[in-house]
Amino acid sequence: MAQALPAYLLRFPDFNDGVGSIERSLLGAGTLEMKNAAYTVGTAMALGEPERDRIGDLILFKRLIALSRIEPDPWFILEGNMQHMRSCLAQITESGKAARAKYSVEVL
Repeated sequence: MAQALPAYLLRFPDFNDGVGSIERSLLGAGTLEMKNAAYTVGTAMALGEPERDRIGDLILFKRLIALSRIEPDPWFILEGNMQHMRSCLAQITESGKAARAKYSVEVL
């Protein structure tokens, strides 16, 4: 329990410099060219910040969709069917790259 609580708290922005571990993983996995959203989510799972925090692919995909709907500057562009991860394409935007630099996220 003592090891799981710090990893769990890092998911929330209030405990992690304004951005949660899920967002950090997705920002680090974002690519400059359009790639399959499943590739982005899989890379985010491999990045897994922090290392002990295991986040499922459905949660990451739903958060990727939410980051593509941020107004006025979304962090990701999504194309295709957003109901299915494998038929959706994802690309990081300029504001996403700025957020990645601001929060000093490691890029794979």
